[in-house]
Amino acid sequence: MELRHLRYFVTVVEEMHFRRAAERLFIAQPALSKQVKALEDELGTQLLNRNRRTVTLTEAGSAFYEEAIAVLKRVDVAKERARATGNGLTGQFSIGFIPQALFGLLQHTLRRFREHYPQVRIRVVEGFTHDGIERAARGEVDCAFVRLPIEQRADLEGETVAYEEVRIALPTTHPLTEQPDLDLADLAAADFILFERHLEPGLYDSYIAACASAGFSPRVLHTVTSLYSTLGLVGGGLGVGFVPATARTTAPTGVTFRRLRRGAPQVQVGLVWPAQGRTPVLDNFLALRPWTGATHEVVPPSPAEPSPAGPVVAVNQQTAMGAAARCSSPTIDPAGDPMPFGSPLSSFAPPAPSPTLPTRSTAPS
Repeated sequence: MELRHLRYFVTVVEEMHFRRAAERLFIAQPALSKQVKALEDELGTQLLNRNRRTVTLTEAGSAFYEEAIAVLKRVDVAKERARATGNGLTGQFSIGFIPQALFGLLQHTLRRFREHYPQVRIRVVEGFTHDGIERAARGEVDCAFVRLPIEQRADLEGETVAYEEVRIALPTTHPLTEQPDLDLADLAAADFILFERHLEPGLYDSYIAACASAGFSPRVLHTVTSLYSTLGLVGGGLGVGFVPATARTTAPTGVTFRRLRRGAPQVQVGLVWPAQGRTPVLDNFLALRPWTGATHEVVPPSPAEPSPAGPVVAVNQQTAMGAAARCSSPTIDPAGDPMPFGSPLSSFAPPAPSPTLPTRSTAPS
């Protein structure tokens, strides 16, 4: 028995006329009659009562018709699901993220993606940069937001999606909160709270290097494993810490934020995904670029505050530079030419200064 036999039988029942059913099916009437008879022979029972004028269902025919309709509907559903999944319209999408990307970047990205692909189930997996890198490489997540720079890997592709401003979190009672903004050198005598280096080595080293450029070596009295721990210790008066600008959205009481006038390290956020075996949902995600336009305190590097040295994840240097040059407001990855997919991670120099870059405000947070 084949699906076409079910369709032949159902069409005859719907028309209750062999000639009209044959016309709907675009086959000859004798051929249709022969196929229905073959179906009855296979089942070992008569499905239709027929004479020259009428066609009626037998009791067995009525029972078989109900089941045939259910089977054909299930087949149609299966076909649609297969097509939708193959086109990336349904299925599951897993994305890794660093905690600092939760507010602003991740929220905007997922909200915009859901607007275009509402049938896709989204799974988010929090972790540090090394977690996101390894999970993406192993295919445990489709892609991941990570801190840059990272080492070049043949099994990953990616691009830079944001340059985020770093601020100083201070206890509200700290004397330096009386100033609207700070020089990094003002913190030479402060006690610092930093991430444990093995969790975010690139980020840790960029902070140490920024302090060295400002003429001092930071006194690190506490190391932590999360942004929330940093803010909690700062709020308790135990030191100061480097934090992303978006940390203000989750800050506890007792914490004050200040911009740095000079020497502020830039934090770059990238998106990485496996070099091989991309799913249709990931293809749609990358083509949509849903992170574009996220409201986020992100600025491209300026001459006064260079980007940390080292390898940076990107698939196209010109695109990243062009995006920075076109940035007229602090947003993530301003619209530009889409970066080509299928290129390995590569390094590129910080974008050249542009007269259209936004200027930093020195107003207090």
